[in-house]
Amino acid sequence: MTITKHHPLFQTMAGDMGFWSIDLITKEIFLCDRARVLIGIQDQMHINVSTILKLIAPTHRLTVIKLIKRACASGQRFQYEYPVNTEPPGETVWLQISGQTQPVCARGAVKFNGTLIDVTAEKQKELLKEDLLVMLSHELKAPLSTIKLYVQMARNMAKKSNDLLIADLLHKADNQVTEMTSVIENILDISLIASGRASLQTQHFDMDKLIREVICSHFYLIKTHHIRLSNEGEQLVCADRSKIKQVIQNLLSNAIKYSPEQSEIIINCKSAGEQLRVSVHDKGMGISPVHVEKLFKKFYRAECDEVKNKKGYGIGLYIVKEIIRQHKGEVWVESVEGAGAVFHFSLPIK
Repeated sequence: MTITKHHPLFQTMAGDMGFWSIDLITKEIFLCDRARVLIGIQDQMHINVSTILKLIAPTHRLTVIKLIKRACASGQRFQYEYPVNTEPPGETVWLQISGQTQPVCARGAVKFNGTLIDVTAEKQKELLKEDLLVMLSHELKAPLSTIKLYVQMARNMAKKSNDLLIADLLHKADNQVTEMTSVIENILDISLIASGRASLQTQHFDMDKLIREVICSHFYLIKTHHIRLSNEGEQLVCADRSKIKQVIQNLLSNAIKYSPEQSEIIINCKSAGEQLRVSVHDKGMGISPVHVEKLFKKFYRAECDEVKNKKGYGIGLYIVKEIIRQHKGEVWVESVEGAGAVFHFSLPIK
């Protein structure tokens, strides 16, 4: 397929918008001149699917591939923003990509047509706001850590003097500081994810040991629920330990929030082929099929009385999804409404 500057499709494009098209049968790719400029391809360069994908920043590449595959299967339009992977690295350029399949009846083939728009200016404004959130988050974490230490020291002193009322009040204050710290960490993470600056510091570690550490350090004071570990022993994985720790914390916090008091929450990890799978099983209200697909979207909260009565911002599961996506893993949920839910995530065993 050859499309010149005089082609009707090209002429309909706005001056700041690029047009691209892929023939899903022949894999032939067309980029108008503006699209080539936007993604940094020279006129003489040979282009194919691999060339195009390499120009998408690695942290966003898999998401774009999944969105295109899903759009091909459903016939629905998709839209996404991603940074361009420039060589040599320079000022980051952000593009908004959109597209939709289009049947070509004469050939019986299918094309995927889409647009590219430079949204760098708008993104830079967003990044300034994200930078402010990151700065505030860092500034708040330090005094909160100090407050938590003082509260715990005071609680231990109250217990030693047998002042159970004060000890109980300080215990509640400690829980609130823990919750506030978690909210700040989530805000910090969501800011880094939105700006594309979330990076991984991978290392080899034992997942079983990490899960036990999370339970002991963050949930040992929980009296309202029973957390049971059902693991197969040592499970080695190569990942960002601190981020996977946050994933486990978010999933356990979520299970506690939506499960009846004194119910059991089971967490386990086991090998499944070349993947390590971690599951958190609660006995809560369960999730309606209507909400399952939307659970991992940013700021999404189901509109039902049970959820409205619970505190939350709809970012915990979004952060879980983004962290696991960065690790090239998968996250999903199995649930029967009224009979609890099982949240799973898997990581490649390297």
